[in-house]
Amino acid sequence: MLRLVAVQAAPELDSPYPDQHTVCQGDYVVLAAEGRCLCGVDVAAPQQLRRRGSSRSLQDCIALLRDQLAPGEWDLLQSLQGDESAVESAFQSMWSCKEAFIKARGDGVGFAPLSRIEAQLTHPAAATQPGQQQQQQQQQPVQAVRLLVDGQPQPQWRAFLQQLPGRHWVCVVRGPPAAAVDAIGEFKATFQEPHLSDEQLQVHLDAHSPAFDMLTVEDLLPDAALDSYCCG
Repeated sequence: MLRLVAVQAAPELDSPYPDQHTVCQGDYVVLAAEGRCLCGVDVAAPQQLRRRGSSRSLQDCIALLRDQLAPGEWDLLQSLQGDESAVESAFQSMWSCKEAFIKARGDGVGFAPLSRIEAQLTHPAAATQPGQQQQQQQQQPVQAVRLLVDGQPQPQWRAFLQQLPGRHWVCVVRGPPAAAVDAIGEFKATFQEPHLSDEQLQVHLDAHSPAFDMLTVEDLLPDAALDSYCCG
């Protein structure tokens, strides 16, 4: 949990290591923050919102990215063939986990290929059935995802996946501060606790991962300013 404190009238985060990431895609802007661990977040919108007039099908997109999928991920997608909604949800889930992991590390596109990362979904068919309009409009439970890199489990990393209303999937990944990739050292210089003991790290990794708070644009604006914005 992050707490704000006032220092000479300026709000600051009361944390030895505040890390936060913001991403946007489709209908959502997503913010995730951590007080002790590295933090990465990614949101994946459904294909109909991402292609923006493109005639490329979901299967075409997956085929183009096959080299970036681990063998286990590809096998899962093949096992779901015949249910396009399930295939899309599984692909969104795995891809958001990969993106959140490299964002948490800090190397981004420098981590290649993404097939080195395997996201093992706990419930790959959860919340994927088409026609469940009510289900799609409700927040779903947070589920844990097991991460492997180069085929090896990553016990010092945690990934948490959640489906948002409108068939979006969001993943938050947290890991040890010592794993930060920072070529010039500017980011690591902000760490007050750059090295956590195994016991400290375990406590923070296993801390509760809450569901996202859902806010509209109106929620973020002062009442006096609402008339100046088109929020419909």
